Amino acid sequence: MRLCGPGLWGIAALWLCASATCFVASAGAVPPGAAVGSALPKAKWVKHRVIPGERLKEIGKRYGVSTRSLIRWNKLDPKRPRLRAGSRLRVHTRLVRPARERIRYKVRRGDSWGRIARRHGVRESHLRRRWNPRSRRLRPGDRIVIYVEGDAEQASSGGGTMQVSDTAFVSRAGSSVRPSLLLEGESAVQDFLGAEAAAVGMPIVPVSPVSQSVGWPSGGRIRHPLQLPDNPVLYTIRSPAHAYGASHTLYHLQMAIARWRARTAYGRELVIMDMSRKGGGRLRPHRSHRSGRDVDIRLPLAPGIPDGTVPIHADQVDWDAAWDLVHALIETGEVTYIFLTRSRQVRLRAAAVRAGASDAYLAKHIQYPMREKLHTVRHSKGHTKHIHVRFKCAPNAQRCKE
Repeated sequence: MRLCGPGLWGIAALWLCASATCFVASAGAVPPGAAVGSALPKAKWVKHRVIPGERLKEIGKRYGVSTRSLIRWNKLDPKRPRLRAGSRLRVHTRLVRPARERIRYKVRRGDSWGRIARRHGVRESHLRRRWNPRSRRLRPGDRIVIYVEGDAEQASSGGGTMQVSDTAFVSRAGSSVRPSLLLEGESAVQDFLGAEAAAVGMPIVPVSPVSQSVGWPSGGRIRHPLQLPDNPVLYTIRSPAHAYGASHTLYHLQMAIARWRARTAYGRELVIMDMSRKGGGRLRPHRSHRSGRDVDIRLPLAPGIPDGTVPIHADQVDWDAAWDLVHALIETGEVTYIFLTRSRQVRLRAAAVRAGASDAYLAKHIQYPMREKLHTVRHSKGHTKHIHVRFKCAPNAQRCKE
């Protein structure tokens, strides 16, 4: 383990870097995103709400206490301790109290108990027998109850020092490992983002790391949703109500566009179209865009085409600028794939060749002229006026599904 001096990231934090994970030592409250079970400096009383089918042994395991203690603290019958769903138990613990969320899920065609359980990270037996004992068969349109684990709630530490893993923004593409963001408002955030912005000569708006993608892009949601911040130097947001995303997505989207702006002479507006609704869920007419990882970006306009034009025809697009943008997105190492129709990929590939892209690079990232969907840029019907970018799950988003 080596000690990284403040230098570039400011003197507000000391970074302790080991292999692929970085830690920051800070006093005060436990930040959102701290792992469930993070130890507090001293024990405190908390209240636990019992969910259907929950047992004392499971509750004790959650808080690191014994069943006997739970019985004593709550004056339960030692011989036949009974729990009632919805009741609250007093627990004296040093562990961060985990948050739980009760959701009502609408069954879709093709769903099964096992598929729904895997999608939400719960046990199938709990889903069927504990929470929905009367629902034996699943039919499209039915609503079932699911209890999902949330992020650790904020808890007062009462002083002392705590190490909290922050791997949400470790770049997979970079050679050096570094956390990009901590809590919004901390001086370390400002120092680090200032350094990143200075490196590309563009402003990057701080983004809190609390927002996480949950589930699949076509059937998930956003935990602690954040809106893409206004940054008119980089982009224009078409619909703020549809511009919510996971923190990982918001940060890397800004960085990719900043690098693109810094490297090109393209000075016209770049329109961010649909991302996700607040909290995620269905965003018509899209099939995906539900978990804060999908971003539609209108293709940049060619010289002479009036501002505000929707590029219906391929000749209305500045394909050299479009390729530079796609290349900047790929460079983040955080993009799963980019949708663009096959007919438009012909123009994009030609621009990549003009920019000096190697045959190996083209073969890896652009589907045309192949048919297999193994490339970063791949065909999807209807993507003629914009590219659809899907970002990867953040490394610490355990319930995010690729």
